[in-house]
Amino acid sequence: MSQADRNCEYVLDPDNHETWSSGQREECYVRDTILNDGGIWSCPHKPAEEDDLCIFHKDISDKSESEVVEAFFEIVVDGGTKSQHPHQLIGAKFGDFDITNVDSNSTVEIPPVDFSHSEFMGEVIWSKATVVQSYFRGCTFNSPIEFRNVRFEQG
Repeated sequence: MSQADRNCEYVLDPDNHETWSSGQREECYVRDTILNDGGIWSCPHKPAEEDDLCIFHKDISDKSESEVVEAFFEIVVDGGTKSQHPHQLIGAKFGDFDITNVDSNSTVEIPPVDFSHSEFMGEVIWSKATVVQSYFRGCTFNSPIEFRNVRFEQG
């Protein structure tokens, strides 16, 4: 099977605590509506080049923060919504995650994203953005979070 035909190998099994928790959570927050027939969530993203995991699930030490931000914009912000479900970045691993809008005359529109059970190990800095109905259930934030001129909407 070619790289283009495969998806990231990250899976989350709500019944297997090790696949979604770093030890602090007792409850899995992934919605049943996005689980497959076997009750498992599988990452829908393509793996990074010569890897089994996508850019969002690779270890933080194995990727650059700029690559992650670039992929976030490409897949989420510029990619549009192709289903009734939010973009799925469930269980993702982020270092510093800075999506500051450098254009002072516009606002970044972030469509619905499900970040459930993601780990934010570095600073999270979002500026001049509108975030529509995104989920952060079960996330771990290990550094400061800074939202400047960010509006959260229900969608």
